[in-house]
Amino acid sequence: MPTAKVPLYLATLSIALGLSGCLRTPVPDDPNRFVRLDAAGQPLAASAAEQAHACVHDARSGLTWAVPRPGDARLDPGHRYSWYDARREAHLGDPGLRGGGACGIERCDTEALLAAVNAAGLCGHADWRLPIREEAIALGKRHGSVALGLDPALFPAASAAEFWTASTFRLYPQSAWAFDPGNGLDRADLKTVAKPVRLVRGTLLLPGRRG
Repeated sequence: MPTAKVPLYLATLSIALGLSGCLRTPVPDDPNRFVRLDAAGQPLAASAAEQAHACVHDARSGLTWAVPRPGDARLDPGHRYSWYDARREAHLGDPGLRGGGACGIERCDTEALLAAVNAAGLCGHADWRLPIREEAIALGKRHGSVALGLDPALFPAASAAEFWTASTFRLYPQSAWAFDPGNGLDRADLKTVAKPVRLVRGTLLLPGRRG
């Protein structure tokens, strides 16, 4: 009997979530998984005010995420950016749209936002970027019963809208992948569409698997 083939998109998602090969024992909630960081990138005490942090480090994934801040010229959760990246290896034939969003900086696209955040040295670093699809999925898993999949104590002003990833849709380079943390799904959309952005830095740690 022929073996059934797994659709490519399901295989990709399974690898990202660590489900390929065999079933994994669910990882229990770890109260020490997330570490709040101040504007200089230093860990905050547990007693610090809830909204005193500028970034959040995820010890499970190895990634650090920028925290949306209402009123911030760069990271206000209400700002929207068109997808734009001049690098050929990133845009795969279509760089997207320059300045196609609405924000608090001079040019409202993802490339200009990254330049502004890195020039400011958010949390003491200048290597902020858009997440790839797998990184977005890693953060987008539900946190208990919270609809956005994010702990509101860590991301108090997170937008409910889907946000851009760094990944161009290879079959149609005019589009890039976006991720919706509310339902845990990603989809390709035109790069000209303005969306919120969630910035990340670091290297994704692959989840352990056992048979």
